[in-house]
Amino acid sequence: CIRDRSLGQLVRERGVTHLQCTPSMARMVLQDSADAEALQSVPHLFIGGEAFPESLADQLLAGSSTSVTNMYGPTETTIWSLTHTLAGPGPVPIGRPIANTRIHVLDRFGRPVPPGVPGHLWIAGDGVARGYHGRQELTGRRFILDPYDPTGGRMYRTGDRVRVGADGRVDFLGRVDHQVKLRGYRIELGEIEAALEATDGVTAAAVAHRAAGDSESRIEAFVVRESQPLTEAGLKRALREVLPDYMIPGRIVEVVELPLTPNGKVDRNALPMIEETGTGGVDHVEPASELEERIAACWRNTLGRERIGVQDNFFDVGGHSLLVVRLHRELAGVLDPSPSLVDLYRFPTIRALGEHLSAGNDTRHLAQSQERAGRRRDMIARRRRRTS
Repeated sequence: CIRDRSLGQLVRERGVTHLQCTPSMARMVLQDSADAEALQSVPHLFIGGEAFPESLADQLLAGSSTSVTNMYGPTETTIWSLTHTLAGPGPVPIGRPIANTRIHVLDRFGRPVPPGVPGHLWIAGDGVARGYHGRQELTGRRFILDPYDPTGGRMYRTGDRVRVGADGRVDFLGRVDHQVKLRGYRIELGEIEAALEATDGVTAAAVAHRAAGDSESRIEAFVVRESQPLTEAGLKRALREVLPDYMIPGRIVEVVELPLTPNGKVDRNALPMIEETGTGGVDHVEPASELEERIAACWRNTLGRERIGVQDNFFDVGGHSLLVVRLHRELAGVLDPSPSLVDLYRFPTIRALGEHLSAGNDTRHLAQSQERAGRRRDMIARRRRRTS
């Protein structure tokens, strides 16, 4: 079973030579010195699925002979369309088109822009998909005939803003719309907003994708409510009924009103920054035992939060699948025996996990006591046989 072994252990055991992961995963692995050494020993690293931060590129290249390649491409063009192999420090471009792939950087009227000028990225070539199954209208908007292809091929509108440098390499500048990528998942912020506004008691909602320090980015949601009180935990429970876990905002806060632009649209740039306080809508309860305090300390290190209660749900206060792996590693360093990764999903609060571990220890101690008693009975029986 490999579920409780770190990525670094698997890399060393299996002799991995090529590894592909998201920037979020790579950054998490680098936080453990042993795993970082293993990752940097892989001859070929392929990083894709999200924007590639310059700081992460510097970490991966530091003191390593590993070849690091930035991989860019949407699913609609058969995954990878442009690549760039890092050669040193500096911003990380998405590179140049791979074989049998062409790109166009166009303005909003569909006209080519000169090098150095931002534009919308369109991808053409053999990798372009046929379209979206059963969604002809959307297919017609995103897949159109390529006017620059005399053979009548098609091109796909990525929705990304890019700029072509003088050397022909393409730099990623961000999204044209409100679609983002987080931990390798493509997320439509509007879909989260619609789900929130469909929740009883919510009259308006706005969702933003924000950097949270140097290592993480997150989805934040702001809601305007009716007279009835709403809790963050309750809203997240409602969202989990209609959305996958990776689309659940890390934080949801109530505001009196949403900021608007002069033309009446939500001004996402004016949304307030959410401070990392609060406990996701449950009463704050301090640790009541040494075991709970040890677990809470690991939570604080993993989530980067000072105020953690034993009844907080890990996934309601900013936790996600990658942070679960990090938490597992933290706990393994201070608990014996340590919980499995599965335990962290089964018991997502400090109190529940502590009770589970305590019950396991009691069972183990009982078994050890019974084993010792059995050995004493056997020893007494042997002595009696020798003296009879």
